[in-house]
Amino acid sequence: MIDAERLVINKKLADVKGDNTNMDREISRNKMFNKKDEEKKARKAEHDKLADRIKDQNKIIEENDIALDKERRILEDKDLVKK
Repeated sequence: MIDAERLVINKKLADVKGDNTNMDREISRNKMFNKKDEEKKARKAEHDKLADRIKDQNKIIEENDIALDKERRILEDKDLVKK
C-alpha cells in the first residue's frame, strides 16, 4: 500500500517537475524573443530626443519672429523716419 502511494506521489511529482521545466523553457524563450519593453524604451528615448529638438527649434523660430516683427514695426513707422 505504501509503495503504491509512493509511486502515485512520485508520478505526480515527476509530472509537476516536467511542467515546471517546460514553463521555464517557454519563459526563457519569450524573454529571448520578446524585446517589446526594450523596443518601447528605445522608441521613447528617440521620441523624447526629437521632441526636445523640436522644442529648441520652436524657441529659435519664436525669437526670430519677434525680431522680425520688431524690424517690420520700425520700418513701417513713418513718424520714426521723420524724426
